[in-house]
Amino acid sequence: MAVRRSRALIFVVLTLLLTGCSGGSAEPAPTARLAAGDREQDLGQVAEEGGTPAEELIRRWAEVEKDMLNTGETEEYAALTGPCTPCGRLAAQVRGLYEAGGYVSTDGMDIGEIRSVSDDAYEVEVTTGPSIEQRSAGAKPRRVPGGRRTYRLTLSASEGEGEGMVIAGLAPVG
Repeated sequence: MAVRRSRALIFVVLTLLLTGCSGGSAEPAPTARLAAGDREQDLGQVAEEGGTPAEELIRRWAEVEKDMLNTGETEEYAALTGPCTPCGRLAAQVRGLYEAGGYVSTDGMDIGEIRSVSDDAYEVEVTTGPSIEQRSAGAKPRRVPGGRRTYRLTLSASEGEGEGMVIAGLAPVG
């Protein structure tokens, strides 16, 4: 029974990650800021340091998701994924898992190639290693295999205070 629940959680998490999010296609201003709680960074500074604003946001998304999975703290992830409804569901699943006394242990995603496919969309190759999850305090920990995938991420202007960009869409490629 625990194996089925573990596989069900894995399925739900993967489904949420692989399901497209809704969101606009507004192109952010080059002087926009990354939306991510207290860790806002001027995108002009990011560009000077060798990455484009979009690449920095995508790499930040991977780090924030890893932090959320490992800690159960979802606020920064929610701020970074803005209007992405399935991303919000993923955050709720993670919050529920931790509230039940469970946990996730993961090294997160390694971001490979990032290719621009339009003004606001990027194809991103990611590799994930295996992770460990425990659905509740009394459940047996389970190993979840990693893998390699390509996602299409859509970025949009944030709707919060000031200018910024958020992950507005996420869908599998191929």
